[in-house]
Formats: sequence, structure tokens, C-alpha cells
Amino acid sequence: MMGNDLSRWCRVGGAWVALMVLSASTGATGCTGNIGDADGIDPSAQAAVGSPDFRRLSPLEVEQTIDDVLAEFDIAEPAEDLLLAPPDVRHTFSNTADSGNFTTGQIQNIMAWAESVSLVFSQNVDTALGCTPSSSWDDCASDFASRIGRLTFRRPLDAEDLAVFQTVYEDVTLQAEDPARDGVRAIVELALESPEFWYLSNQTRPDSQRLTSHAVAGRLSYYLWGTMPDAELRDAADRDELQTPEQIRAQAGRMLDDPRAEAIITRFHREWLHLSPATTLAKDTERYPSFDQDLAADMDREFDRFVQRQVSEGNVVDLLSSRESSVNSRMESLYGLDASASGPEDWVWRELGPERGGILTRPLFLANTAGLGESALIHRGVAVIENYFCKTLAVPDDVSDEAVEVAPDATSGKMAGVENRAAKARCAGCHSTIDPIGVSFEVFDAIGGFRTSYPDGIDIAPAGEIAAGLIVEEQVPYETSADLMDQLATRPDVQACYASKWLEWSTGRRPTSSQRQEVERLAEQGQLSIRALLLEVATSPLLTHREDF
Repeated sequence: MMGNDLSRWCRVGGAWVALMVLSASTGATGCTGNIGDADGIDPSAQAAVGSPDFRRLSPLEVEQTIDDVLAEFDIAEPAEDLLLAPPDVRHTFSNTADSGNFTTGQIQNIMAWAESVSLVFSQNVDTALGCTPSSSWDDCASDFASRIGRLTFRRPLDAEDLAVFQTVYEDVTLQAEDPARDGVRAIVELALESPEFWYLSNQTRPDSQRLTSHAVAGRLSYYLWGTMPDAELRDAADRDELQTPEQIRAQAGRMLDDPRAEAIITRFHREWLHLSPATTLAKDTERYPSFDQDLAADMDREFDRFVQRQVSEGNVVDLLSSRESSVNSRMESLYGLDASASGPEDWVWRELGPERGGILTRPLFLANTAGLGESALIHRGVAVIENYFCKTLAVPDDVSDEAVEVAPDATSGKMAGVENRAAKARCAGCHSTIDPIGVSFEVFDAIGGFRTSYPDGIDIAPAGEIAAGLIVEEQVPYETSADLMDQLATRPDVQACYASKWLEWSTGRRPTSSQRQEVERLAEQGQLSIRALLLEVATSPLLTHREDF
């Protein structure tokens, strides 16, 4: 079982429902707290050490899991989409434990969705079951319940589990017009409405804080694949071979070599930087006539290829400062490179110009932190602070009346806003750090092209410094954004922030200040390679243990 904190089943409105709403604490942080400070990465959660109590599957993970469950039963028909609104990922990830609460409306949507999935099974009974169930609980029904329960609960079912499935099956078939099919639907709905499907297990070994092998398998699979364990991982859990770091590392290494890991690595980096696909962005086509759906798709693909290369072969420094990328002919033009690729389908690795430096100088990021026609320097400055230093910035309540109006697509006129904010104490507290960083990125336009002046002819002066106080203890002077990225890439606190993001992804909760030592240990692995970092996260007590470690 998942533990004493979850009730198993309840009867609601004549239907068997196993969902319940779990309370999850959320911590709001203001413009304070670097990673590992005494006040913590998440001060409100300092008492939580080890993995969080419960981590709910995200809508994306649920849909991918059901696709894989259907494939296990050789059902080609797709399931309907799960109509749950995605969580707010402004300061977190889509799989965060803070999104663990269910509303009444969400439960109703889940029940309707479970019914739609069960209909798919009932329409493919012969294919899915390989036998014909009867109105009574027989081997055919029992084997089906055991199999689908094994996949959705991520562990073998015990006698108590099967007894519940049997009770529901017999209750439904006694009243059904088509007992066999309706019984199958009842089994599917019960499995998909169970908290054991929606929440990753925190079951521990007797008299230990170490998770069972089945619980580890579930956490490992959703960490690296975003879906349920495959047959090899399930078998390893059945043999209780996910208990030592060596055993877990071997499975994690295998999983990282699987294409499913590529999708998760891409999703992680896009969610980390809060990036929408370029194909969904709107730009001023008069100013940027080259920006169309083809170029936008290339920007998405170039970002993903860059990330995959750094994760598989590079380290954190490479990710944050590399001047190489994979480009086709359209991207070469955007980067201002001489033609080398033979066309839009020919992708080649090339050295970019000296103005580029790491993931934040990819056009996808730059286009996301811009308006229709101009860059958004505040958004870019905030992105560096929040994503490289793990600091959440909050707008004070009393500054709205002091904000100077700046047109959304102002060019050099934006600098008047910078000067205005610097002159006002209540604004300058944060903007004395935000704005200089953002100005260094002004050399990139709204689609990520390099420039040295604004459209009105005013030169851009990217040199500046990060003032001591808000995010650094000593000032950091720089000549360009690329120079700044070079310096930040080698900072231990920036590397620790990146490592903490992977911990958050793997556990569904931000690391707390009490976990500082573990975060710093993992950050050291990132200096070797990002792959080494991911393997260390897989074996970290924060993923393999519950509470104290």
C-alpha cells in the first residue's frame, strides 16, 4: 500500500471512486533567499526532509502513461485527452507536488475521462484480455485486474487489492445489461480513479526510511521518462534489485539511453526557462519578414538539439556558455553565419559568433522574452536571476504608482524606463540588478538576431555589472551578455541552482535549506557531466528515501 495516509476506496453517488483530495503545502518566497541560504530555497518547507509525502502525476504524465498502458494491451485506439488544466509553472514544474490538490470539478473530469478510457477497453475486450470474461469473477477477470493494476499501481496487486476489484466487478455485473464488458469497464475505472495511480508511492521497507524497489521504480520512471516503468524496470523491482546505488544507477543509465529520456530532457529545460514553442509566438512580420512557421519550428528544433548535445556530452558550464549549436540553412541566416548547411533539412554543428553564450542566447529563449517587435529587457533580467540563482522575485505592493510608462515595443526609449527605475528607491531594490542584466541582452532582437543598435539608430551598450547585494556578495562586472554567461557558468551557486532544479523535477518539490549539502554534492557531479548529475540525482536519498536520510 502507499502508506497509512491514504484511504483506499470510497463509494460516491452509486459509483466506486478511489480519488481523494490531499492537502499540499505551498511556499511563497519573495525577493529573498539564495539556494542554500539559512532562510532556504523554500523556507515554508524546511521541515520536509527527503522525498515529499506524495507526488501527483501531471496531466502530461497521465496521458503518456495511458498511451503506454494501451500499448501493453495491444490496443491501437487512442484514449481521449485528460481535461485537467495544467498547473501554474511560473516558478516551478508541471509535475510539482504543490499541484497535488484536486478540486471537485477536477474529480468529475477525471471520472468522465476514466469512463472514456474504460470504453476503449470494452470495445477491444478480445484483444486486451485474450479471453471472454463472464458475469462472475473468474480467472479471466482476475487476470485482467491483476495486469492493469500492476501497470497503473506500479506494483503487483495483493489479495486485498484483488478483493476490492472483485467486489466492484461483481457489484456492477449483477446490474449490467452487458455484464462482461461493463465489468471490464468497472475494473479500468477503479484502477484509474485510485490514488495509487495518481500519486507515486512512498512505501518504505520495514523499519527503514528507504523506499521499496517498486516505489523507487515509479519515481525513477517518472523522473526520466514521464511515464510508468517498462517491463525491464518492473522486473528489477520484482526481484528487489533497486536498493543499492549501483543497481539504481545501472537502470538509470539504461533509461537515459532510451529515446523516451530525450523528450523529458527537452521538457525539463523548456519548463525550467518557461519557454513556449516558437510556433506559438507572434511577431511583427514587417520588422521580421523571415519569421514564419518554418523558422519558428527550426528555432524549437535547434534549442532541443542544443540541449540534447550538452546533456549527453557536456557539463553545466557547456550548457550555460557554449558557443556551438546545431543549425540548418534558415538558422545560419538568423545567426548571421555564412552558409554551410545545404538546406533546411541539413543540420550541422557550427561555432557561433562571440556574442553567443549558452542556452540563454538561443533564439527560442530570446523570442520568448520579447514582444511583437522588441526585446523585453526586464523579462530577460528576471530570467537570469530566477533560473540561474534560484531566487523568486516578487513585485512590492507599493510601487505601481511609481512605475514609468514604457511602450511595449519601445526601442531605445526603454532606457528611459531603466533610468527612472534606478532613481526610485522602491524600484531600485530589485531593478538595480534586473535591468543591467537585461540591458546586456538588448543586443538580441525579438527573434534572437544579433544587433549593435536599436532600429532608431541608437547604439546598444551591453557592458555593466551585477551589483553586490541581491544575488551576489561581490559585484560581477561584464562587457557583454556572453561575457556574463561565461562568468555565471562557472559559479558554484549557479551550478547548484541548476542541480536543484533537477532535484525538484525528480521529487516534485523544491529542495529545502536543510538539504543544502545534498544539493551541493550533486552540483559537483555537474562539473563532470550533466549525465553524471542525472545519475546522481537518481541515486540521491531525496529520491530513494522518505523523510530523514
